Amino acid sequence: MFKKTNFFKTNLRLLRIIILIIVTLFSILLTILLCNLVLRFLKYENLYSFYDFATNGKSEVYTIDKDLIYRFKNDQLYRNYKALPNSTNANEKTIAMVGDSVTWSYGANDSTSYPITFEKIYNQQHNQNKISVYNYGVPGYGIDQEYILIQNKIRKELKPDLLVWNINVNDIRDSNYMCLYHYQNSQWQRISATYNIGYWYGWLGANIPPSITNSNLFNFVWQRLFRLITSTTNESLYTLGCSTIFRNPSTNKLIAKRLLYSVVELQKQLENTQTQLIVTLVPYQKYFDHQFSLKDLDPDYSLIKNTLNNAGINFIDFNETILNQLQSKTNSPQLNFSQEYFLNNSIDRNPDGLRHPNQKMYDLMAQTLFEYLQENQLTL
Repeated sequence: MFKKTNFFKTNLRLLRIIILIIVTLFSILLTILLCNLVLRFLKYENLYSFYDFATNGKSEVYTIDKDLIYRFKNDQLYRNYKALPNSTNANEKTIAMVGDSVTWSYGANDSTSYPITFEKIYNQQHNQNKISVYNYGVPGYGIDQEYILIQNKIRKELKPDLLVWNINVNDIRDSNYMCLYHYQNSQWQRISATYNIGYWYGWLGANIPPSITNSNLFNFVWQRLFRLITSTTNESLYTLGCSTIFRNPSTNKLIAKRLLYSVVELQKQLENTQTQLIVTLVPYQKYFDHQFSLKDLDPDYSLIKNTLNNAGINFIDFNETILNQLQSKTNSPQLNFSQEYFLNNSIDRNPDGLRHPNQKMYDLMAQTLFEYLQENQLTL
């Protein structure tokens, strides 16, 4: 009788625990459903980070990466993909173009991208010494990712004769989100992508069912958490955003310093190699739009340009060079060239309001780069 009573009590406690767990899970599920209903009633629309296209965990093109935050899933997904040189074409000169969506050539066809157009122009003029151009543009990449891509992949695998690093004005902003270097004790230190909130956003997207990650509640909580973390962090700390989401002069200057560090270090490393380096500042819509005065230009443009100039870095400013060409042809400095040489708003909906170059501008970039090589007698 005593044993039966103990058995009954033990099973009763177990039953209570099971019931408590079931009730708790049911309460959580009910709360989630009610919260989702409230958000729908309030017509809440899911918000997305600017790098959501690459780190949502469901992309067929990108995957998260502990070195780069995200990358193409395989080499064949690089635009204008070409196999690396082999014994049959080992003597062919190679050029690697690195950058973001402008280098990738958003808005252009595969056959008319900026890198491929440059390749065509060059090869038409050098029938006996043709080149092969590799497009390493990755949409959304910032300075740190581009630098690491150069070090970890391009220099090791391709070992190009010429490396063209195309810097975009919004690289300052993108590097704010995609930080992979940390400034401490007066030196730059590499940090893992696992310190970046974008990496974990991708990890959650890849490991949690879409029914959860696509829900209003998940998006609402994630966005509030993201803003809380990034608005309270400081650029002097290891953080999940590396610096504040709200752009400020001190953060931007630090990122410009990181750009300079990356370019100078790369120049030193390439001194005793076969690889030449060209840095460019790619076309920036507002520079060609005379609805804005120069004082209305994004301060990041002047920050990048002054940083490179003050350090004596030679670079091509496509903005200044191409605008001068256009003005000399039309003899009218007040024309708004952005309408003619950049994508329109119906095609290009960039979060920061800026538009990508169109095909005419990509062609001008390729021609300008070719002329720069000719004028400076840079032979491959």
